[in-house]
Amino acid sequence: MNRGGLVLLPLQEIQDFVLSVDPAALQRDTVDIFLRFDEENILLVYKGSEKDVTQHSVEAYPPKSHKI
Repeated sequence: MNRGGLVLLPLQEIQDFVLSVDPAALQRDTVDIFLRFDEENILLVYKGSEKDVTQHSVEAYPPKSHKI
């Protein structure tokens, strides 16, 4: 579901974050990461750790309200 913007997150930043949480993470077949769209921030989440990645949103976040 689109929450008002597109996030272009460099893979190196994801790798650095995941390895800071679990140095052995990339030795497994899969790594489950999530993006959480809060009221004011976009967070990269892995194993209970969070990193603010709002600055990687292509559009301003949080989105401005639109009247239909």
